[in-house]
Amino acid sequence: TTTPNRTLTIKADYSATADAQQLLIQGATNTNYQLLLGYHTTNNYGSIQAMNQTVGVRPLVLNPAGGNVGIGATTPGAKLTIQTLNDYDGSTLRLEAKKEPSLYYLNLNTSAGNSIVKWIFNQTNNGTNYPNVLAFDRGQIGIGTPTPLQTLDVNGRIHINNGVIQRGGDTAITNTSDLGLYSQVRDNWIRIVSTNGPIRFFSDSGTGSTWNMSIETNGNLAIRGTSSASNTASDIRLKNNLNPLTNVLEKLEKIRGISFEWNELSKPLGFSVGQREIGLIAQEVETEFPELVYDLKSHEYKAISYDKLAGVLVEAIKELKAKHDNFVQVQQIEIATLKAEITSLKLRSTQPA
Repeated sequence: TTTPNRTLTIKADYSATADAQQLLIQGATNTNYQLLLGYHTTNNYGSIQAMNQTVGVRPLVLNPAGGNVGIGATTPGAKLTIQTLNDYDGSTLRLEAKKEPSLYYLNLNTSAGNSIVKWIFNQTNNGTNYPNVLAFDRGQIGIGTPTPLQTLDVNGRIHINNGVIQRGGDTAITNTSDLGLYSQVRDNWIRIVSTNGPIRFFSDSGTGSTWNMSIETNGNLAIRGTSSASNTASDIRLKNNLNPLTNVLEKLEKIRGISFEWNELSKPLGFSVGQREIGLIAQEVETEFPELVYDLKSHEYKAISYDKLAGVLVEAIKELKAKHDNFVQVQQIEIATLKAEITSLKLRSTQPA
């Protein structure tokens, strides 16, 4: 050029298939060692390329003696500093695999707004986009979400191969479907299901419909099975206003012991339709012993605390024994009276007229 506008101006177009090379720096002893600098005026990009013309491209080293490198930064604070424009929202760094025809790359995006900057990794694999693979937001990490709400926020399933240890703090699990613990070794599930309030526990292959244990909304615990054992606190030091049970036998006479089959309405409660069992009727028990009956509030049905019947049965046995003892005592008095009368008659019959 005859009109340079810089200390050094090189003016030339370059549109060949190779990288731009308006400026060539080469070795004196071996001119095959070259550094090509230029601007590709057809494809519209600038380039710096290290080249050995006999073997091809060579490594390019920046600051081999030390120092920092900046992209968009005039005062880089690390070995490599990439600085975006103010309030920049877009791709900052891309790692790309040259595999045609589809694209394979990992993008680091900068998201800025409301004085908050987030760094979010998005992945493209075989042309399919996977957004929010990893997000960093003010000390919180998101996997599958760009807006983590806790130190680690995962939107999706987690596979943990070697166990989990928690030390301190609260643990909360929120879900939109069943929760489950699965043993791949034993091929068995422990499922936790919430249906209209109560929490149901299942132990099965993952698809069973009969629950083993239920925590009701009123705090009661129900355990199903042919046999079970449990302990209930009963220390007198825990109790106030102790009142004896009276007229227990009279009340029990108004309660029927029945054999029955579960109907269709019992199915949501986990019972098997048509299964025959023995029990009582909650409404009849409630009339005489209201403390033994509670409401399944989530289903508007009544249930019986069968374990608390023990106190009723103990007092019933005592009342039976008292009746028996009284009967025996009356009989003994009557027998003694009859014996006395018989003895008196015998004495009279042996005396001369």
